[in-house]
Amino acid sequence: MLISAIVCTYNGQKYIHRTLKSFTQQSLLFKDYEVIVVDNNSTDNTRSIVEGFIKSNPDLNLRYCFESQKGLSFARNKGIEAASSPIIVYIDDDAEANATFLEAHVEAYQDKTVKAAGGKVIPEYSSGEPPNWFSKYLSGIFSLVDFGNTEQFFSQKYPAGCNMSFEKNALKAIGGFNNDIKYRSDEKFVFLNLKRQHASIKYVPKSVAIHIIDETRQSRALVIKVSQLTGAGERERLWKKPLSLLMKLIEYKIKFFASIILSIPFVVKGQIQKAEYLIMSRYYVLKGFLLFKN
Repeated sequence: MLISAIVCTYNGQKYIHRTLKSFTQQSLLFKDYEVIVVDNNSTDNTRSIVEGFIKSNPDLNLRYCFESQKGLSFARNKGIEAASSPIIVYIDDDAEANATFLEAHVEAYQDKTVKAAGGKVIPEYSSGEPPNWFSKYLSGIFSLVDFGNTEQFFSQKYPAGCNMSFEKNALKAIGGFNNDIKYRSDEKFVFLNLKRQHASIKYVPKSVAIHIIDETRQSRALVIKVSQLTGAGERERLWKKPLSLLMKLIEYKIKFFASIILSIPFVVKGQIQKAEYLIMSRYYVLKGFLLFKN
């Protein structure tokens, strides 16, 4: 088996059937990959949907696992334990993989210096268009990634959790994901650890995750929550490094004031919502870093 696809889910009944369906349409042969759903203590019908899909798709190597400890890092680490192939790729439970999603990740590791990889994350908005408040500065709210169609290596940036893969042994060697990080920085923790070991992280544009952005995800409340979780996750990631923690605080303050300056062109063009949401997002990232508790 060449690659294991891990779908971590919590109450993912709305879209997980679509996610799993996309893995029946891959360019690889069924024998070359497996799909593992890690249920992070869902309270909806996620389990019954997955078990029903297993019965109706017997040719797909699909397994269901349960992780009772709440937190994405716990679920991702459970996936590492369950995987039986040398490469692990993660996709969200509200995303659809394109036909070459798995093949592109397998090809990336033909270069033996590559220890991790990431592909595109493209939005699918429920209305067909991005919300009026959206701008390029807020692509992280939806975990979007698109650096074009040319393979390259990540340098300052890193892959999104919705479309990222790892050489399993390299991931295990750094201890996997940090279970102390409950929010949005657990993948950043891993990528930075790999970079410290001079590992190459490859961008593979042939692998595309179509991220479903419905009305709930576009709401003001969700933007505020995601922004707060981003700040809180960075605080947890850096908690044992006081100097780095201080530097991140300074960075977030600078970015907040920078957001005010960046919003001026939007105001001039009459795009008030874009200005408002840009400033609001940076404010709540800073507030989450300082104050957010789950």
